[in-house]
Order: sequence, then C-alpha cells, then structure tokens
Amino acid sequence: DFRAKHDLVDAQGHLISDDQMLKVNEQLSVARARTAELNARAASARSINVNSVLGGTLPEEINSNTMSDLRAQYATLKQEADRAAVRLGPRHPELQALNAQLAGARDRIAAELSRIASSLQVDLKRSIQVQQDLSSQLAQMKVRSGDVNSDLVSMRELERDAAAKRSVYE
Repeated sequence: DFRAKHDLVDAQGHLISDDQMLKVNEQLSVARARTAELNARAASARSINVNSVLGGTLPEEINSNTMSDLRAQYATLKQEADRAAVRLGPRHPELQALNAQLAGARDRIAAELSRIASSLQVDLKRSIQVQQDLSSQLAQMKVRSGDVNSDLVSMRELERDAAAKRSVYE
C-alpha cells in the first residue's frame, strides 16, 4: 500500500523514476550538443556576405541547391557582362542591362543568405527552448527524487517492522 500510495514503482530492482531521470539527462546532453552545433552554424551563416559567396567560400551551412543555382546564374551573367564590356562601351544599353541583371542576381543571393541565416536562427531558438524544457524537467525530477528517497527510508522502516513482526509471529 505504501509503495502504491507514494508511487514507488520499481522494475528490475531500479526505480522507474531513476530510469526516467537518466533518460532525460541523456536527452539533455544531446540537446546541449545540438544547441552548440546550431549556434556555431548560425554564427557562421551570419558572418558570410555576398562577396564571400561569390568568391567561392561556401560553408556547408549555406550550401544548398538554391544557392548553387544562384551562384551559377551569377557566374554566367558575369561572363556575359565581361565579354560585353570588352566589345561595347560602358554606356551601351546591352551592357547596362547585363549589369542590372548582375545586381539582381547579387540581391537574390543576399536574400537567400538572409533566409538561410533566419532559418538557422529559428532552429537555434527551438533547440534552446528544448534544452531549457529538459533542464526544467530534470530539475523537477531531482526534487522528486529527494522526496522518493525519504519515502524509501520510510518504506524500508516499514519493511523492517513487518519483518520483525513476521519473525515474532513465526
């Protein structure tokens, strides 16, 4: 009755609450590692600008099909603009149109960089929230563990008393 009343359920000699605490602690370790990884990736994404992307520096955080396509489009436009600059004068309408397309391609790359950085920031916030929730849950379990330990002392006292009475009865 005392075990049921105080929720002292054990499985294979261990309290279930102890097993749950170990699992939450493992989850918290994984969440901390994920948060650290996302923090580094978000910081890296924030530090990259359009010029570094166009210069060839493309860390894995930024590497996406969209970004690769945008870089390829920019490279193609840049080649056309360079060829046109050699053939045509600086004020030629075709060259000005190519330069405008280059500026548009740079803007699209900047927008994609911003989108990726925002996405990583959202993932980081979510990971921090999960980590905080697990920390809170673990703290509550530790408090509960203290209560369980005092209940276990009382239960062992009752078991000793019952064993003594059983011995006297036998």
